Amino acid sequence: MAPRLPVRPVRRLLVLALLAFASASAASAQRPAPGQSPRYRMVRHPVSGVRMPRLTRLADAAVRDTVNARLDAVAADFTCGDPSGDPASDSLARAKHWTSEATARVAFLSRDALSVTVGFYHNCGGAYPNYGTLGRTYSLATGGEVALESLFSNFERDRPAILRALYGDVLDEALRRVATLDPERPERDCADVIARTYGDDAGATYSFNFALTPRGVRVWPEFPHVIQACAEENEVPYARLLPFTAPNSLLRRVAGRAR
Repeated sequence: MAPRLPVRPVRRLLVLALLAFASASAASAQRPAPGQSPRYRMVRHPVSGVRMPRLTRLADAAVRDTVNARLDAVAADFTCGDPSGDPASDSLARAKHWTSEATARVAFLSRDALSVTVGFYHNCGGAYPNYGTLGRTYSLATGGEVALESLFSNFERDRPAILRALYGDVLDEALRRVATLDPERPERDCADVIARTYGDDAGATYSFNFALTPRGVRVWPEFPHVIQACAEENEVPYARLLPFTAPNSLLRRVAGRAR
């Protein structure tokens, strides 16, 4: 007959085994497998109060921390006081009834990239309030911010065709309004702005904000305050932009996952 183990040692072994399993599970949760999809949660910035996405799961912890630091820096800008939280600066801002508000949302998240849009209203003592939408896109391979031009293999060479692909729909409608509407009609104002800025002979003076979406690339002009209301958005299907990209580019990878 086999000897029986005392009850207490058996219980101790069971407890140790459960603790070891829990410890391994926790370590696994902290170090996600490379194939796992990234995750995020919304976190309120301690100074500005803006709720900003924060990556909570990414295979590369260093990239995760870099992207989160960049998002924190964006959130910190939306305050009329000192971004560091200096009490005297904050008291001055409150005394003058200055206001800075922003709402962030995740427009796109995949293993390759994170795109965030931030709608904001900023009235901190200038001649007039400022408002609009920011777009910020980050590579989840490097942690760096992605510029619109970098999505394409040769933006300078293909600039006219790329701008046409990005904003041609809006430009065509603006040109139609310019040709058909009475100059006194209010809707002619923004049509004139778009036509002058992005027409065939224009130099496209103003750059674009952009964000990736599950369907394509969303773009809108980064206009100054005086014509900010004319910054019409356009969402371009990925397929329209792929001819201007390299075979293994970020845009192609994102488009492949978005299907």
